Amino acid sequence: MKLRALVLGAGFGFVEFGGNRVGRVDVDFLSGPSPTGSFTEPSVALVREKELFGSSRRARWFGL
Repeated sequence: MKLRALVLGAGFGFVEFGGNRVGRVDVDFLSGPSPTGSFTEPSVALVREKELFGSSRRARWFGL
């Protein structure tokens, strides 16, 4: 399976693998001479983190 992600600047994203498993990618292109990144292995625990992030973002952006 080939996965791709586009991140501009610095930040993180979640990658869904199916079977109720989610991984996390953290990247930083701005803090040094070379980009850095890390990958957190897929787990069921990250599913909850992704849900909380999504619901808080909707509240911040849209007041929902």
